[in-house]
Amino acid sequence: MVRITALSRLLPALNTAERTFYKNLSSYRVAIVGKRIHPNQIRFQMKALGFISIDTYPNHTAATSTKLTQPYTHVLFDAREDELKMTYFVEKMLENNKGVVMVAISEEPRIDNVFQLIQKGARGFLVPPLNLETTELVLLQATNGPPFSELILTAERRNQAFAEVILNNLYRVSVALRHSREHNLPFEAIRKLNTALQESIEMAMMFCEFDEKDLKQCIFEACIRRADDERTRLGKLRKSLRQKRATGEGAPEESPSA
Repeated sequence: MVRITALSRLLPALNTAERTFYKNLSSYRVAIVGKRIHPNQIRFQMKALGFISIDTYPNHTAATSTKLTQPYTHVLFDAREDELKMTYFVEKMLENNKGVVMVAISEEPRIDNVFQLIQKGARGFLVPPLNLETTELVLLQATNGPPFSELILTAERRNQAFAEVILNNLYRVSVALRHSREHNLPFEAIRKLNTALQESIEMAMMFCEFDEKDLKQCIFEACIRRADDERTRLGKLRKSLRQKRATGEGAPEESPSA
């Protein structure tokens, strides 16, 4: 049974993946790992959302050493260093529970540390004090997939990757807006694209390297690169035509003389 919560109340308007999340709540298996993250409070919230099977572990070692008859689908864990390194803990839980959704919890998260956990396979993070609505939203988003594309997770400089993602999303929105105005399409048609743009900006500002100033500089430099005519599709076509003309490949064939 789906509980009436802030988001599940909108069930008819949700996409397929989101509806699946709410319909499967009672079949999910949850582990809460760590004493310092107030497991009883989290258990209460999970029950309120509709989760039924919930186990708690005092520490990371207990969670990784327990033999399971059924794998967990979701693990909420204390992300502060304990007897196990966090990256090892995430890797071990993913190894023991294929496809598990890992959500880190930390009162004072260091962005680089959180990002490293996401690179290893974690899908979200929460900052106490937790409330029902925030927990629900993070679990919903984490269950639907990782927060970042492979481009960002594997980039040597993630600010540059964030800049490319933001500009790609901005381009999609601008094209959709132009299309909408030219063909009198409803704004609702580009709502998802606009949401993706907003989310990419928010995530970039949250997880940027160094500081926002460096992120803005990377976006500025990416705009300059894209302004280079030869980097655009039309610019590449023009360059190709110029090269063909220079080599004679693009010259029209002469008509045979009469």
